[in-house]
Amino acid sequence: MKKLTKKTIIIIVVVAIIAVIGVSSIYKSKSAKANTNNQQAQALSTVPVTIRDLQSTIYASGAIKPKKSATILAETSGVVAQILVKAGDSVVKGQEIAYLEVADLKEQIKQKEISYKIDKNNYQQAKQNAEDNLKDSKDTYEEKKALYAVDSISKNELDNAKEQYDDAKAELDINVDDNTPTTLEIKYLQYQQSESNLNNLYKDLAAATIKSPMTGVVTNVKIAETSYVNNKSPLFEVAVLDELEITTTVGEYDVNKLQVGMPVIISGDAFNNQYTGEVSNIAAAATKSGNETVVDILIDIKDETQELKPNFTANADIVVSSVEAALTVPIDTVIKGAKGENMVRLKDGEEFKLIKVETGVESDLYIQIISDEIKEGDLVVSGAGAATNKQAGFMLGGGKRSGGR
Repeated sequence: MKKLTKKTIIIIVVVAIIAVIGVSSIYKSKSAKANTNNQQAQALSTVPVTIRDLQSTIYASGAIKPKKSATILAETSGVVAQILVKAGDSVVKGQEIAYLEVADLKEQIKQKEISYKIDKNNYQQAKQNAEDNLKDSKDTYEEKKALYAVDSISKNELDNAKEQYDDAKAELDINVDDNTPTTLEIKYLQYQQSESNLNNLYKDLAAATIKSPMTGVVTNVKIAETSYVNNKSPLFEVAVLDELEITTTVGEYDVNKLQVGMPVIISGDAFNNQYTGEVSNIAAAATKSGNETVVDILIDIKDETQELKPNFTANADIVVSSVEAALTVPIDTVIKGAKGENMVRLKDGEEFKLIKVETGVESDLYIQIISDEIKEGDLVVSGAGAATNKQAGFMLGGGKRSGGR
């Protein structure tokens, strides 16, 4: 065998050293990558899959109003003599709640009653005279016809009798639209006007006694004793306080999700308890509210309570869909796949898998998921980690994804 030269030995040693260094570098690189992947996986925040009841709601806010209410208006003018109720008092339909001064009114009625009697008597007397004149003119005309038949009077005399008879009939035929009224028509119009004036005063006298138009509770007294009120001035407000509703609006983009009869959860800062309600009306047309387009809706309050008061502000969560005992995850755990499908990152041992899911009812924080591969208690990635695509060690559809690229 040929003896190796010193130079050859040196070359062999250098090559061996290089080989050892290369193998060591490759091992360290793989180990570093594996450690990095493990650190990244361990850094991800996970949350458990839970079973809970979910509700999807649309929020609205509005004022509580009585479903049945009335503003009582003055039906005549006058000075308030006495107020019989105060705010908070219960009243029944037809109950007297205030009086106006009527002394002057009664004096006017006394004078008008006299005028009415005079005008009525004058009309009746004029009518009687007209009826007597008609009878006399008819008798005369009949006599003239008999005389004319035996040639005892001229045709001219008969015509005059006929004309007087026709005038007498016309006198009793009252036509208030006639431009040239007869004496009887003038008396009739005077009598009718006098009767109308007197009836108006009787109405004013009756209106001076203020009565409640409905059974309920006095919610507002708008007058004071000795104050003067004009006709049609508001006097009282009365409402049925055990039948309340919420008047509110919903934006144009949400209104098509609503239906009459949908349940509502009612809360508010002015009261401690939650109450139930129901959408009772959705307006047929939208309106402008500032820069928004909204639709008016009404919500019936179903619970009877003394805690809720008219004009309180109420929060209304309208339940548009709900589900019981649903498999749920926080909303931020659901991400979109390459084809727009809904997915979650499920922890599987030390690794994570992308799992396709169907979604259902969504609340403010949680969303229903439907998948045969996920059960209660499983862990899914949440927060920013759920949407990260370059995490090492994730698997899709059961196939391991290689790291580093």
